Amino acid sequence: MGDMYKSIIRIYKLNIPNVFYWSPKLTVPRIISCHLRWLAIIIPFKWAKSGLFKMAFFFEKRCYRGVKYHLKKALSKELSDISMNYQERQVKNQTVWYSWWQGMDNAPEVVKNCIQQMQKQFPQGTKFINIDQTNFKEYVSLRPEILDLFLSGKMTNAHFSDQIRINLLAMHGGIWVDATLWLNKQFTSDIFNYPFLSYRAKKSLPIASDHGVSQGDWQLYFLGGTNTYFYEALKVLNDAYWQRYTKVIHYLQLDKLIDLTLDCLPELAQEMEKLPIHSNDPGDFLSGGYKYKLADNATTTIMNEVENDFGLIKLSWKFEPPKESSDFMTIYGKLIN
Repeated sequence: MGDMYKSIIRIYKLNIPNVFYWSPKLTVPRIISCHLRWLAIIIPFKWAKSGLFKMAFFFEKRCYRGVKYHLKKALSKELSDISMNYQERQVKNQTVWYSWWQGMDNAPEVVKNCIQQMQKQFPQGTKFINIDQTNFKEYVSLRPEILDLFLSGKMTNAHFSDQIRINLLAMHGGIWVDATLWLNKQFTSDIFNYPFLSYRAKKSLPIASDHGVSQGDWQLYFLGGTNTYFYEALKVLNDAYWQRYTKVIHYLQLDKLIDLTLDCLPELAQEMEKLPIHSNDPGDFLSGGYKYKLADNATTTIMNEVENDFGLIKLSWKFEPPKESSDFMTIYGKLIN
């Protein structure tokens, strides 16, 4: 219960003050959504969980409609220019980017395991580059105000990581993969040929109630594509935002900007819609949206189901499940071993 309380306080601090910074009117549905979601997570009755998650998602959508209105108004000139100046790009780069800011020598075991797995699952000839505090200036050029906000502690590591991935994909192309993403399938060289690339999946209610924008159409931890105009446009919106403001309107700021970018680039929205929809979201294990937990017994039947249900699995360096129980190996242990 103590861990749950800490989680609630953390999510509250990440979301509520930032929404209030923009508009007190947006704060009310956001607070209601957060509290309904927390109640749904805590309550033991399955019949009640679904209804609470649906109510939370309803209020989250109401909040986001207001957020989107504010963003469109603030960035109207940039959005107009992006739509009018669209030019298709074709940047083919067989590079996978990831980032562990402190360097791989200082990465936790789960990160090292994910990177080793990543290197096995991409085709031969793929180049893997970790972006850290010693080399990021070799690959990206960030606006001074963004770097200043990060160095002064006013921008979180998560939001600075967003700046890195946007700039990398706009300047170089390739694919961004989060350092805690477990690749449960092998990719062929075709993965580098999509104009817009992400991982589409059906959203489970526990995630959807909090991440009410993408609804599974894209994943921030798996992005790429040869048509880098999309990321150039995203960079324009992102830079314009941080030139004017010092706080995010929502913790999932990049999701909001992607939504706006796809709205004014229908050609790329159509490319996104061509991607296959997977039956399970990569974050379902962490959110509790999947029927099994990472600490469950890794029977042959269950592991076959996991293999079929997930191409990608989102893990976390903040929470590492046990690899073994007293008398069995867990799903997590079976994956990384």
